[in-house]
Amino acid sequence: MKITNKKNIDPIAEARKNKHFKRYSDEADVKIRFAVAVYDARTKKRMSQQELAKKAQTTQKRISNIENADVDLGMSAIYRISQALCFDSKTLADIFGCDFIPYTMIFSETANSQISQINEPLTNKIY
Repeated sequence: MKITNKKNIDPIAEARKNKHFKRYSDEADVKIRFAVAVYDARTKKRMSQQELAKKAQTTQKRISNIENADVDLGMSAIYRISQALCFDSKTLADIFGCDFIPYTMIFSETANSQISQINEPLTNKIY
C-alpha cells in the first residue's frame, strides 16, 4: 500500500470545496462582527459582562459566549443587547453587512414623492 504525504493539504482550501462553505463563512463573519461590536461598546461604556447581562436580561456566560462569537442568537437577544448598548441603525447595518440609508433621507424622499403625486393632475391617473 502506498502512503501519501498529507502534510501539504490546506484545510481552508479543502473546506472551500464544501457547497455550504460560503454560507457558513458569511454566518461566522456576522457573528464575529457582532462579537467585536458588543465587546467594544461594552468596554467603551466601562460595563462588566455581568452589568450588560443584567441590562440585557441574560446571563454573564451568554455575554461571554457572544463576545467569543460562540453562540447563535435569536432576534430577541440581538434586540435586547443592541438596546442595552444603544446601538444605532448604522452600527447594526455595519454588523449585518447592509447598506445604511439614513431615515431622514428615506423620509424626505417618501415625502417628496407623495407631494409630487398630490400635485399631479387627476387626469394622469387611472382609476
